[in-house]
This record gives sequence, C-alpha cells and structure tokens, in this order.
Amino acid sequence: MEAIVKERSSRIQRINYYVSMLKRSQPEVLSRGNFLRVICFALLVTVAFYSCEKNPNYEDSKNNSKTVSGTIFGECATWDEVRVSFDREETWVATTPIQNEKFSLILPKPDEKLLVTISDYAFPQEIIISDKTAKIFIYVLFRAFKGSTKSREPLLLLGKSDKGNCVVEWRYINKDVNITGSFTTEEGDNFVYDVKMKKGWNVWLSYETKTLNEYGKWTGKWTMTYEIGEIGDIPVGAKWYETPISFD
Repeated sequence: MEAIVKERSSRIQRINYYVSMLKRSQPEVLSRGNFLRVICFALLVTVAFYSCEKNPNYEDSKNNSKTVSGTIFGECATWDEVRVSFDREETWVATTPIQNEKFSLILPKPDEKLLVTISDYAFPQEIIISDKTAKIFIYVLFRAFKGSTKSREPLLLLGKSDKGNCVVEWRYINKDVNITGSFTTEEGDNFVYDVKMKKGWNVWLSYETKTLNEYGKWTGKWTMTYEIGEIGDIPVGAKWYETPISFD
C-alpha cells in the first residue's frame, strides 16, 4: 500500500502540473467548464503500426511495432531532434528530426533483460492480473535536443478528453495480459484498471479526474483510470510537453 500512496502523491502532483501546461496552450477550452465538461474531439495525433521484418531490433508483427508521433509544445518545438532512451543512464536507442514542430519515430523492441515480471509491481489484491508471469517494460523516455544540449525535462504526451486529463505513455509486454479491477485508498482516491495489453508495444492511457459529489462539487478526491487505447483514443490536440516524470 505504501507504493500505491506514493503513486497517488506523484500522480496528483503531475495532474496539477499538466493542468497548468494545458491552460497555457488551450485557455479557450479550459475556461468553458470543469474536467467533466470538456468536449471530446476526433483524433488528431496519428500513431501507426509498422512491420520491420528485416531488422531484429524491431517487432515482426504489425500489432507490436509502434510509431510515436505528434506536435511539440514550447521552446523545444524548434529544436533539432527527439531521442528515446530505455534506461536511466539515457542510452539513446532511437533518434528522429523535429520538422515543423513535429516528429515521428518507431520504437525498437526493448532488450529482454530490461523486462520485469509484472507481479513484481505492488498491485493491491483488488487488482486481477490474468497472467502474473508476463514481463512488462515501462521506462520509455523522450527528450528533445538542440545540438548536444538536451531538454531540461523529458517530453510527455498530454491531452484532454471527456474522460479527464489524459497522459499517453508506451509500455511493452511479452505476452497478452489483462489488468482489471479497482480500489480506493485510505485517502479516498479511486484507482480503476481496465487494461488489456497485447504482446508488444501498447498505448497506455491514464485519465485523471476530480471526484465530484451529488451537487457537482469537488470532494478533494481523485479518480485515476488506466486503459489500453486504440489510435483514435488519443485526444485531439494532444501535444508533447516538457514535463517532470517519475518511473518510481
């Protein structure tokens, strides 16, 4: 439970930061209502599946290789390139140029030694994992570069939908697995998992919303909902922001 409380604290700090960032880029949208009144748009950010049969560093199946793309917000939008790392030492495994404030790249398959057995994570007993032998990888870090200078913080894809503020991340799994269930912390925050992962790369969507009472007033609690989404589930207008990230 200590791990869950730590995650809750980290998530709440992040949601406050995300809202401040979204306000800077979409003031006309946020001024019209609270989290539950945000208009749900069609897809703008395109993420495609690719097959790279001749390259052993990439998944062979079209369902497993993911192309990550989108528009960068802020100073980094005019920088030279985006790089991807799979470790804390920031060893770069993929690089792509930034053009017209946009970038696109294919995520390589992570080395087997980087994968962690999913049961090693401290899920509470209310959360059901269909196959506890599955191995997962979550440490995917994006940074912008201008020459040899890297962005102060990593880049993170953020958006808004009728489900709440959305954080979009990429996670790899070595076999199909479902993570389902919900629980409430002692502080009253709700966590809901409706995660159905397929072997390979998956788009992990985290929706964070305020919990309202019957009168529509914020109770001081949060609801966190985790899903695996399709391409069309990435909110329109989602952009890559320079944002502090914690994988702990």
